[in-house]
Amino acid sequence: NKKNPIVSTVLTSYEGAGALCAEKLFEEVKEEMKKADKPFVIVAIERTDNVTDEEKTNGFIEKFSELADADPQTKDKYRVETESEDKIEDSFDEVLRQNVKAVFITHPVIADKMSDVVFAQSEKFKDIIFCGFDSGAKQLNWLNSENENTAKFIGGVAQNAYDLGYNAVEQCVFSIE
Repeated sequence: NKKNPIVSTVLTSYEGAGALCAEKLFEEVKEEMKKADKPFVIVAIERTDNVTDEEKTNGFIEKFSELADADPQTKDKYRVETESEDKIEDSFDEVLRQNVKAVFITHPVIADKMSDVVFAQSEKFKDIIFCGFDSGAKQLNWLNSENENTAKFIGGVAQNAYDLGYNAVEQCVFSIE
């Protein structure tokens, strides 16, 4: 019998997680987008060697586009671009010249690097909104920063390791039964 032994799988929906970031970011920026006289530019920064980052970016872009295109006042008033982590470190000034209004960060390592740069050069980045993954110490400090001259970090999606583990054990028990 060549029956597949896998009965179930427990995993994170990275596209769904990216979509969640898009929903939160769209709520945060939609009024500004409506008033914009030039495209509202969002950059998604991802690790090029990480498939899950690509899935997060795809989920983010798809959901943000869906939300923005559904509103006649924001439709066609935005542009989402992707940058790889290695390029972005050398091109912060280029990002600023492109009139970037928001940044979606796909990985906690990138978020840590961005946090360091943003706090070191807070005046340059104060008008940019950031969101992404994960919720490590630097992201939490950024989220809780009360400095008005620091770029706003509206939040980071974090995996729920407890429920993932619980569901995995539960699925094992169901399989055995």
